[in-house]
Amino acid sequence: MEQGKFINERLTIKHKEQFNTPFSDFYRLNWFTDADPNAHFHAKGITLSEGKNLLYEKVPKIYKYYIFIDDDIDFTSTDNTPVAEKIKEILNMYNPLHGTFYRKIGAKWGAWHVTDIIKKHSLEQREAWPVFGFDLDCDIYHWSYIRCILPIRYHGCYKCLTYAQYICYKLYPHKQLMFDGIRLANTRQGNHIEELSLSQANNGNEVTRLFLKDLIPSPLNINAHFILNNTHMVPKLNLQIYKNNVSKDEVIFTKEDMKKICTW
Repeated sequence: MEQGKFINERLTIKHKEQFNTPFSDFYRLNWFTDADPNAHFHAKGITLSEGKNLLYEKVPKIYKYYIFIDDDIDFTSTDNTPVAEKIKEILNMYNPLHGTFYRKIGAKWGAWHVTDIIKKHSLEQREAWPVFGFDLDCDIYHWSYIRCILPIRYHGCYKCLTYAQYICYKLYPHKQLMFDGIRLANTRQGNHIEELSLSQANNGNEVTRLFLKDLIPSPLNINAHFILNNTHMVPKLNLQIYKNNVSKDEVIFTKEDMKKICTW
């Protein structure tokens, strides 16, 4: 599920070819123009979070996994298996609830969350490992998880899905994973100035403040304020948990799980 503003972007064409397969489908939202021949949906004056909501609302609910991507993300399979087939292989093997793929070494943008693990990963070369937080230009959701944490409630771009990462890690730390086997490159740098000027858009600090109000008193949430208000801690936490165990068992996330951590 891709969103972007450009028409006939090289990587959009590539994504269409990669992901329209017998077992997967590609959907695109253009949030700038309705003249995009590669877009299935069009909307103007929306935030990143509203775009993700719209995509999930519109696509058929027949998939085991839903993956949101930006249109400037380039995927590479480390063993030359076609990208969609490699993703299918990884997800069916590890059955994550939530997660993402590893960044190419030396990636200029979108790699802030892996900066502290690069050296360790170059030595350990794990296939999959726990992750606390990650960039939103590629995020993976099991069908049972996405139905509980979407629609996104507090609109904006920065930190708009930090709550999904926080909830999954706190409840199922062995099921929020990062994978090598597919690697990402963020090929274009941009900003969200236009988006943040929209009346419905919150900055990252406000999104965090609103979510913190929804957390229930629980030992799970004792350090929530510190973690969620210190994005610079995420790379350090990712390093701390890199060697932790993962589980390949499939977990079905439920509304009862959600009640253990927040008021939703």
